[in-house]
Amino acid sequence: DLLRSEVHNATYQSLLYDAQCDLTGAKYDEASTSANKAMAYQSQYSSFIPSNEQAIALIQKIKGDHYLALVKRGRSLITAKNFKNAFEALNKASEIESNYNVKRDKQLNDLLRKSKLELLFVDADAAQKMVQANNLPRAREILLAIISDQGKYQLKDNAKLNQQVANLKQSIFSQQCVNAQAEYDGILDSAN
Repeated sequence: DLLRSEVHNATYQSLLYDAQCDLTGAKYDEASTSANKAMAYQSQYSSFIPSNEQAIALIQKIKGDHYLALVKRGRSLITAKNFKNAFEALNKASEIESNYNVKRDKQLNDLLRKSKLELLFVDADAAQKMVQANNLPRAREILLAIISDQGKYQLKDNAKLNQQVANLKQSIFSQQCVNAQAEYDGILDSAN
């Protein structure tokens, strides 16, 4: 029984070591996977490994370090005007913040909103192009997503975005009128 206990403890420690090595190399996903494997292994062999405190502490460290790296990356991507990747990094950080006890960055929500706002401007331009291509279902879909995200990210008071949303609604309506007139003219022409 002592030998079995030592073998199980050695396996557990090996998994923790792998996680620590991945963390040192900033491979956060791999580190989390190894630490979670250690937790599962401890749970499976709890009679030989009575505590999983090491794995819990390591997971907390991994998530904290990953959070800080994501926020830092998001900031630098915003500076580089790479808003899509900035938003993705900051959104991941926000998920970690929601699920783990990490030291919170007070600017995260503002950074997230700033990157999302820039993406919504890009989306509004894409929707205008859909209207110009007479792809109204896709334009409406993008418009609804923009309106939804305005609420979700507290951007309803942004005048520039509100103007783009209003312009987009007007463009869609105008194109619907053009399409209806063309359809009506077609019916009249075929009747003659």
